Amino acid sequence: MKGLLLLLVFILSTPYENAVNKWTLYKDSGDVKVFYRKSSNSRINELKILTRINSNLSTIVEAITDVPAYPKWVYGASSSKLIGQKNAWEQTYYNMLDFPWPLSDRDVAIRTKITQNKESKIVESVSISDPYATPELKDVVRIRNFHSQWTFTPKTNYVDAEYVFSSDPGGNLPAWLINMALDEGPLKTINGLKSIIASGKYDNTNILNILN
Repeated sequence: MKGLLLLLVFILSTPYENAVNKWTLYKDSGDVKVFYRKSSNSRINELKILTRINSNLSTIVEAITDVPAYPKWVYGASSSKLIGQKNAWEQTYYNMLDFPWPLSDRDVAIRTKITQNKESKIVESVSISDPYATPELKDVVRIRNFHSQWTFTPKTNYVDAEYVFSSDPGGNLPAWLINMALDEGPLKTINGLKSIIASGKYDNTNILNILN
């Protein structure tokens, strides 16, 4: 689902020689850790981000399901809109991703489903691309391969968050863009999410009746 979409340029394009399924620490800023690993598909790598959010589950879920607000905190997202909703727990949304000139912008339609284990209270949000959910646009590259999962584990006064995703952005991308996405994207997105949560915007809403 949600989050770190411009980082998908790294997922396809960075040539590492790690063994399949072995996570390697790439960056550690103290409260945000970024890992990568090779997938069984040689064209695609996976990224994992670990952090701690000083909030509760319902507030976090409200933030990550507020699709129109994504451009405020998701790195590279220039516009976002909800395009379908099966129920409160399942929705389809559309993101336009701003790629620097002369590269073509990307867009992606994504189906997301949120679940909560009533005993452990752990919340999972799983997202997968739905490339035919909306018509393609001229001069915009449609992302057809995207998969992500948020896992939120409640602790006494905070929530442990894990975000894992993989994607194929299509086309040949320059090394400088790959490096910028990997160096800036995780921290800017996670810090943006934490800031919008800390703003209090979602403190008094719990549409999904999430157990805290």
